[in-house]
Amino acid sequence: MDIRQKLLEEFKRLSSQRVGLGSPSSLQELPVFQQIGKLSALVKVPGLHEALSTPELIACITRLAGRPPSAIQDTQLLLSPPNQGTSTLENLNWHVDIAANPKGPLPGIQAFFLIDDVAPGGGATLALAGSHRVDTQGMPTSSQLREVLKTPGDLRGNLHRLGIEIIEMSGRAGDVFLMDLRVLHTPSVNSTKNVRMMATTRFFFDGPSR
Repeated sequence: MDIRQKLLEEFKRLSSQRVGLGSPSSLQELPVFQQIGKLSALVKVPGLHEALSTPELIACITRLAGRPPSAIQDTQLLLSPPNQGTSTLENLNWHVDIAANPKGPLPGIQAFFLIDDVAPGGGATLALAGSHRVDTQGMPTSSQLREVLKTPGDLRGNLHRLGIEIIEMSGRAGDVFLMDLRVLHTPSVNSTKNVRMMATTRFFFDGPSR
């Protein structure tokens, strides 16, 4: 299934109904990160989950976790309108999707799919590599990390000094990023003229790995 083509057809349909990406709709009046949820909810692609969460991916997830997932969430689109503003690391919505003990077993893996090429500054999801291990030996505390995220200035450099790196999930169509569900992450500002086309699936696990 050509998901990108189906999305382009959906964008054309929305534009014809005056709720498209370039129309003076309520979408453009929302805060940058709320635009993602609104736009993604407007677009429907039947068969998305089956096309992306393939048996091959599930087998890979199983190998990484040491056990098969106990539950798989339905795949969701992550779409960002174009021209959201200047690319920045300030005032981003850093969060985790589930709260879990950093010293405990892996609670789940989240897959991020690039449906189209995503350029740097193109609204890719950002992740803080290493943030799932805060409050463990050799890693910063959660309070230290929160303080750095709130401090203006060189965020990338300040995080590096804590042993944490920012990963931008930019790349080519077909790329898949896998992330521990405890990792802090955020959507970023899409400063390009293209729609950011991504999707995500969460794989959950019960019990410790083998």
